[in-house]
Amino acid sequence: MSNISRVTVTYSEAEDRIELACEIDSGETRVLMLTRRLCDRLVEAILTRLDRPGSRDPLAGRAIEAWALSAARAELVPENPVRADGAFRSLVSSVDIRQDGEYFQLLFRWHENGEAALNLDAVFVRQWLSIVHDAYLRAAWHSGIWPEWFDPALAGQALRSGRALH
Repeated sequence: MSNISRVTVTYSEAEDRIELACEIDSGETRVLMLTRRLCDRLVEAILTRLDRPGSRDPLAGRAIEAWALSAARAELVPENPVRADGAFRSLVSSVDIRQDGEYFQLLFRWHENGEAALNLDAVFVRQWLSIVHDAYLRAAWHSGIWPEWFDPALAGQALRSGRALH
């Protein structure tokens, strides 16, 4: 299995898909395309796993998640995007999610028997979700999957900057 060492998330208007331009640890660059349906399911599954079960007060739980998301966004560092010119493009058919405490692994699979894993810690998973949320805004994919602690005004900061965030 290959590991994704760096990823740039964009929205392709022509394809109406979210695209992940990935640098693979083998040195290969590949573009993974995700449909809206698959993105919705993936985001819902991650958000469900992030839900803090220890809190009996839903308001407190939302406040904790909003704070964690805000802290993760504050640590985002603008970088040059992954260059995917001429890269293989694959439509992702499934994503397996593995979780070990605060660590996630997203295993993207495509029909050419390919797979690549994106490993995320607690901060990176929230950063990645924030970037995917920005792609949803850019795509005008209005969806009820995003919890209220994903404040659109904060999520839109990356859109206004015009720079890729990783």
